[in-house]
Amino acid sequence: MLLKIKKMKYFTTILLMVMIAINYNLKGQELTYNNSISFDSVQFKYQMKTQDITILNILNLQGQIIDNMNQMLGLLYVEHKTSETRMDSSSKSLNIEINTLLPQNEHLSKEELLNADTYFSLEKAKRTPLKVFKLDLSKNALTNVPNEIKQFKNLQKLILSDNLLIEIPDWISQLESLQYIYLSNNQFHEFPTSLTEVKSLILIDLSCNPIRYVTTDIKKCSNLEVLNLHDSDINYKQLQRLERTFGEIIIK
Repeated sequence: MLLKIKKMKYFTTILLMVMIAINYNLKGQELTYNNSISFDSVQFKYQMKTQDITILNILNLQGQIIDNMNQMLGLLYVEHKTSETRMDSSSKSLNIEINTLLPQNEHLSKEELLNADTYFSLEKAKRTPLKVFKLDLSKNALTNVPNEIKQFKNLQKLILSDNLLIEIPDWISQLESLQYIYLSNNQFHEFPTSLTEVKSLILIDLSCNPIRYVTTDIKKCSNLEVLNLHDSDINYKQLQRLERTFGEIIIK
């Protein structure tokens, strides 16, 4: 917009010069213009008539009006940018307040968990991290547990079956609402000790893994009810010993 006004001002000046030249019917008299927008730069090498001075005064007045318009547009632009900045700041503050009001530790009953949506994509789950109660990342050829899972503070059911996992990271203990974890058909050779720090666990499924050893620290999982070791490298006698060791925990 500002550029268009400047161009209009430039061409108006040229038009004035043509008008004065025609009025005088100049022959050999020189008229110079120094290619500047300023009207003071127009120079005539002859005595101008009163009407020409009047025309110049009118054009100068027009130029002042255009300059004032430029200033007004500049002020409007600054005000617009200031308003955008204020709106952006207000929006960020509102988002912070909304996130603060959202429940940070929401726990679903068994029936509610059964009916809750299951997320199959990390990208989709990250849009509403506190609403992720069930996450299924099975059959993704994962070699590591994705770090993004840490942000799902209300996660209660995690399915990582049919991948290539060999260990569970220590940060898994940060998921204080996690109750069910499915790790069947991976590459675990021993019980992942990091799971013993997840006190809320009710079920651990490690079936179809080449596990040879289970740590006695599993007793730390005070809420654990089921440990599935079906089709592992632990033989029947070892399973019986585990059943006696862990008491009421169902080993299968």
